[in-house]
Amino acid sequence: MDINAILELAKQSAVVAGFFYLLFYLIKNMEKITENLSLFGGSLNKMAETMLKLDMRMEVIESRLRCLEEKI
Repeated sequence: MDINAILELAKQSAVVAGFFYLLFYLIKNMEKITENLSLFGGSLNKMAETMLKLDMRMEVIESRLRCLEEKI
């Protein structure tokens, strides 16, 4: 083998190694991203529950106001 063939093989090996490193890094971070999105989804769910409770309370207040207006 001449030096050019060895350099070409080393170059290709470095490219392949870099690709696999980036793929590993992406997969490793996707786990963190998925975990964060799951936590965010849980927070949004709690917010939606709170908004629903507020909406129900506002409906009760509105019905009480209508009842008071009718009495006046």
